[in-house]
Amino acid sequence: MKQLHKLTKDFEIIKVLTKNALKIKYKRSKLGLIWSVLNPIFNIVVISFVFSRFSGTSFSKFVIFFFSGYLAWSFFSNSVLGATNSFIANESLIKKAPINLLIFPIVTIAVSFVEFMLSIFTLTIIALLFGMKITPALLIMPYAILALLAFTIGLALIVSVITAFFRDMVHIFSVFMQMWFYLTPVLYSKHILAGKASFLLYINPMAYYIDSFRQPVNNGDLPSLFTLLMMAVFAAASLLIGTMVFKKYRSRIIFGL
Repeated sequence: MKQLHKLTKDFEIIKVLTKNALKIKYKRSKLGLIWSVLNPIFNIVVISFVFSRFSGTSFSKFVIFFFSGYLAWSFFSNSVLGATNSFIANESLIKKAPINLLIFPIVTIAVSFVEFMLSIFTLTIIALLFGMKITPALLIMPYAILALLAFTIGLALIVSVITAFFRDMVHIFSVFMQMWFYLTPVLYSKHILAGKASFLLYINPMAYYIDSFRQPVNNGDLPSLFTLLMMAVFAAASLLIGTMVFKKYRSRIIFGL
């Protein structure tokens, strides 16, 4: 937690690096940051068009169902996979001058978070056009976002440290995240994982976070108290373990690059 406290002193550096990362990402693009909104829109529309046929659900209902889970997963996946390269991509800067190494995975997450919030704003308007209802259950969304952010930061710190020493893990984590996606009820309802497969929901942290986004948006219902509790438990555990791993190996990261 001490490391996270130090970030307040480095806020300006994080802000500048985040802006630069966004500029580089959309360099020479006419639409720039707008692509961060258009890409998920295209993905959601295409996937919803295909899978609504297989599921027997109307296109408009599947759009709301899918978008409510996809955005949360997309932010999480982009942040974690981005963090795998956060030290490697900044190797020259890290070796050139003393700097708080925690900045680099945090900047990666900050970039994804900016895109995430822009997408939420735009796609919420689209979902309203497709019939999404405004209910009091939506008030739980700030909690869901903060819990997901905490969980993501912790895991991002862990993978960033691991890949600083073992670069092949970048590719392994990419494959692992693909497997995790299909084991998480993003494309399908959690009720599909019934019977013997239901244990996958209990041991999968992202299943709780997806549910916390999906229930208020898709059904207008609050997530269960158990879901809210497990979100907090996984977020706290991830953040604690992530900071402990980073603190233990921080001084050795520069030698692993």
